[in-house]
Amino acid sequence: MSDLQGTQMSLTKNFHYPPAHQDDVIETYHGTAIADPYRWLEDPDSAETQAWVAAQNELTQSFLAELTSRPQIEQRLTSLWDYPKYSTPEERHGRTQRCSSTFNLSSTLPLSFATTSPPAS
Repeated sequence: MSDLQGTQMSLTKNFHYPPAHQDDVIETYHGTAIADPYRWLEDPDSAETQAWVAAQNELTQSFLAELTSRPQIEQRLTSLWDYPKYSTPEERHGRTQRCSSTFNLSSTLPLSFATTSPPAS
């Protein structure tokens, strides 16, 4: 069975998504009422949001675990995204610094600071 066939089989199975309730939140902007039923998801620190995100992640990981081509996809994405990245320069403690990082799908982004000017006298 090819990777594509395995992926198609995964796509056709029934997923049981975690429920996301809808609140009756309505904001009025410039005279127009805008419904925002998922406002509760905007608080990343609430226990309810964290439980919902954990359930979504569990569902996603169960799908990704079935992809036999996942290592090749990860390798390709890493090769495309793994290049030096730099922030805009900013002054810290009298020095101009910038943040740099590299990308790796398997880990968090390592950050380092590079000093680009001597300390002010």
